[in-house]
Amino acid sequence: MTTNSYNGMLDRVGSIEQHYRDLEQRLNDPAVMGNTREYAQLAKEHAQLEQVAGAIRDYRKLLGEISEHRSILEGDDAELRELAKAELPLLQHNQARLEERLKQLLLPRDPNDEKNVLLEIRRVLAAKKRRYLRVNCSACTRGMPSVIAGKLKP
Repeated sequence: MTTNSYNGMLDRVGSIEQHYRDLEQRLNDPAVMGNTREYAQLAKEHAQLEQVAGAIRDYRKLLGEISEHRSILEGDDAELRELAKAELPLLQHNQARLEERLKQLLLPRDPNDEKNVLLEIRRVLAAKKRRYLRVNCSACTRGMPSVIAGKLKP
């Protein structure tokens, strides 16, 4: 990836990072803390941007490390050059992974993601189908508490 694409990625995420910092400042404002509705809205938006902001910080840090390693490669110390040369491919691989993660985090959110789902089983289904659905749905709901608790088996 070229330097222009690095700058392009940083330009795109810079406004998100700034918005995240602005949200943090507004959440600490006593006037906002007094208004529970506004505070809840800002806290929700802050939570949604938290993963993106963390990935942006990691990306910037990684770009700094890559830049340091490249400057070491141009230096005079042969030992340091060998170390930098050995570590640079791993850093570049991590950069590609982080870029993919950022691309996924920056995808637009579906407004229906936060809505509840209602499953309706109508009486017009045959008895066999109703029984099948009842057994499978109850098996799913029995396993949910253990899945939520982090266990794989119910």
